[in-house]
Amino acid sequence: TGSFAAWREGRGVGGEMSNAICGAEIVFNLIRSEHGCAHSMKTFEIPACGGFMLTNWTEEQATFFEDGKHCVYFHTKEEMVDKVKFYLKNTGVRRKIAEAGSIEVQKHSYINRSKKILCDLTS
Repeated sequence: TGSFAAWREGRGVGGEMSNAICGAEIVFNLIRSEHGCAHSMKTFEIPACGGFMLTNWTEEQATFFEDGKHCVYFHTKEEMVDKVKFYLKNTGVRRKIAEAGSIEVQKHSYINRSKKILCDLTS
């Protein structure tokens, strides 16, 4: 697991982040409980890099990406472990979800989000 080693050793950040995401079979996006129902930049960066995102469910993330279509959510540690086992064995399904996430995240580019904010402000 070279991808895991790259993350653990502090590599895979900055310009190397996309390579680490692309090289991993599953990329975890863990939203801290103190952030409540929010999201992180990784919510967008992982699918933008073509990664398969497994993340704890938050209300806000669910407004951006559909579970089992664009990414996969979990609610408990046990569910997370079960989903890791399932998706490691089901490469085709995992790749299909990662591809759909990569397409869906394009709606959330800085340009598209800026246009929506300006539209909302002027209406």
